[in-house]
Amino acid sequence: MGSQILQREHATGKSGELPVAAADPRVAFILALGRSLHGYGTATYRTEEVMSLAAERLDQVAQVFVTPTSIFAAFGPVEVQRTYLLRVEPGKTDLGRLARLEEVATRVLRGLDDAALGLSEIQAIDNAPPATGRTLKTVAFALASGAACRFLGGGIGEILVAAAIGIAIGGLALLTARRPSLARVFIPVAAFLAASLAAAAGHWIGGFSASLSMLSGLIVLVPGMMLTTAIGELAMGHLSAGTARMSGAAIDFLGMGFGVALGERLTGAVIGRVSRVSTAPLPDWTIWLALAAS
Repeated sequence: MGSQILQREHATGKSGELPVAAADPRVAFILALGRSLHGYGTATYRTEEVMSLAAERLDQVAQVFVTPTSIFAAFGPVEVQRTYLLRVEPGKTDLGRLARLEEVATRVLRGLDDAALGLSEIQAIDNAPPATGRTLKTVAFALASGAACRFLGGGIGEILVAAAIGIAIGGLALLTARRPSLARVFIPVAAFLAASLAAAAGHWIGGFSASLSMLSGLIVLVPGMMLTTAIGELAMGHLSAGTARMSGAAIDFLGMGFGVALGERLTGAVIGRVSRVSTAPLPDWTIWLALAAS
């Protein structure tokens, strides 16, 4: 027979925390490391590589299989394997936590810290509050949208409206972060909000390209990292993971398209269609300001 013991992990409600401690702290460390790597946006093949390397350095015989929604890790010889199943959700890329996690993993794998200490440090990283506050996050949405508008050739009017749309989407992101049910429809709702705000501003203020402002405001919703990771997984032969992420990105684009179409249609029915306006280009040197802001 293959694996003799199948041990399923049950959620405790705390994101990223390993619910059930394994008997061996080295196994618990490897599982917690894999879950945190996955939760902070690491590609599946990279998560497998790190977990396998950690098992080798910690004198564990292990086989690891990672998908976008689960992690299987089997420890020990085939005849007496103990297999763990972790149910996970694809996470957003968090470079700050990934950097701290890499430091912890490096110390443990080099023998500077033991596995038990590394496990506690991983749990501390998982439970740490966000490094940036709500105000800074909202400002970042506005800067990203405004800078993207300049890259796309927008003038001062388009940039200001795009930044306002970015602030609105940032506020919506903070709201949905507290309500998981609303977070599932965040992208179409945000796209609807962007289209409605751009059309309303074009009708009541005018003098700028509403479509360009809307497109720039939506730039923060484009799943660029998801697409990059998906292509990398497909290139590395992780077809199931790469296809799943690619499908997720496609769904995001469909959600954006649906939200924009609905927003433009409803806003047009209420206040009328917005006439197209050509942009007034800014001097070339302003592209450097946009680059610094982004």
